[in-house]
Amino acid sequence: MQQKQQQQQQQQTAALSRVEKIQHDQQQRLQQLQQQQQQYERQAAAIEANLQLADDALLLLRAAVAAGASWGELRIHLKEQQRRGHPVASHIHKLSLERNEVLLLLPAAAAAAAPAAAGAAGAGEEDDDQQQQQQQQQQQKAAATQGP
Repeated sequence: MQQKQQQQQQQQTAALSRVEKIQHDQQQRLQQLQQQQQQYERQAAAIEANLQLADDALLLLRAAVAAGASWGELRIHLKEQQRRGHPVASHIHKLSLERNEVLLLLPAAAAAAAPAAAGAAGAGEEDDDQQQQQQQQQQQKAAATQGP
């Protein structure tokens, strides 16, 4: 009888341990999703703060495609414009033409303002520095709907 009770106790302990592990895993996943949501909100705020720049970048690329430039020619033309200091081309960091994406490096002033616009105002100075550093390093995505 005592052995049966011990066995039941072990089963209950094992079941509780599994439940606790699942709860812990779910809590970690929730935190990851919340961090990802905050990152997306900061990116959206940065893009909104630089909407004209994002639109101009898309317009620049669409004009080159409409002129009949191949993907290779487009890349070469973009590099040349960046070397010349073109105000829009200088913000284009990377082209992902196969996914119709343009990665833009946005001005630091907008990156610093983005967390406040996303509701992160009032964070500690260390958090602000970290967020600003992340924003400066982050490549903002603007989907480009380009034709072939």
